[in-house]
Amino acid sequence: MNPEKIKVIFTSEVESTNLHASDLLSGKQVKPPFVVYSGFQKKGKGQGGNVWYSERDMNLLCSICVEPDNLKVDQNFYLSKIAALSVYSMLNKLHSKVEIKWPNDILLNGKKIAGILIENIIRNDQVLRSIVGIGLNVNQTSFPPFKPEAISMKMETNIDYNIDGILTELLSNFSKWYSGLEQNDKGSIDLAYVKQLYLYRQYADFRIDGKIVKGCINEILNDGRMLFKKENGEVTAYGFKEIEFI
Repeated sequence: MNPEKIKVIFTSEVESTNLHASDLLSGKQVKPPFVVYSGFQKKGKGQGGNVWYSERDMNLLCSICVEPDNLKVDQNFYLSKIAALSVYSMLNKLHSKVEIKWPNDILLNGKKIAGILIENIIRNDQVLRSIVGIGLNVNQTSFPPFKPEAISMKMETNIDYNIDGILTELLSNFSKWYSGLEQNDKGSIDLAYVKQLYLYRQYADFRIDGKIVKGCINEILNDGRMLFKKENGEVTAYGFKEIEFI
C-alpha cells in the first residue's frame, strides 16, 4: 500500500473516529483506503466497551479504513498485529522498552501509551472492510488513575509533538506492514509481533475464572485468541476477557 494513496479526513470533533469512519463507509462517501482523525471524541471507544479518554487536541485519535484482499475471518487478528507494529515502530525511537500487550495495547516502560480497536465488515468467511482505530497518547500530561497507568510521548521526552506529523509517520509504518499482509508475508508479521509481545513465553500470574494461575503466553492464534500454557504443560486457548494479566 502506498501511504500517499490514503485519503486523510480531519474533523475537529466526532462521537468516535471509528463511528465516523463507519458512517462514511455506509454512506459510500469515501472509498478505502482512507483515514479519519479528530481532535476530540465525545464517546471514544476502547476494547470491550471501555471508554478511551483523551483531552481535546492533545493526542492522535484516528481510524484507518482498508479493504483487505482475501483475508479470512479466522485470520482477522493480522490487522491488529500490523496496527500494533506500526505504533511500535514509531515509539521504539523514544524508548527501548516498548512492548505490545495482547490483545490491543501498547506499553512504554510498562505504562499504557496506545490502544487499538478494530471493527470489521464481514461477508461469509471474508473480511470485506476493516476500520482500524488507534488512540495514541501524544502531548497530554495528566490522566485519570487507570490500570495500567497511562503515559504519553511528551511525558517520556518532555517534547511537544506535531500530531499531523505523528499521523504521517504512523500511516507510513502501517502501509509498510499492510503491504506485507497483501503480499501474504504473514511469517514476517508473526515473528515481528511475538518479538515485541509483553510476557511472551515468560511465566507469570494470570487470572482465569477468578483464580490466579501461573503460566505463559505460548502463542497468539490468527483469530486473536491466546494459547496459554500452564506450568504442568497444559495448553488452552482463551479469548479477550477470558484471561487477565495480573
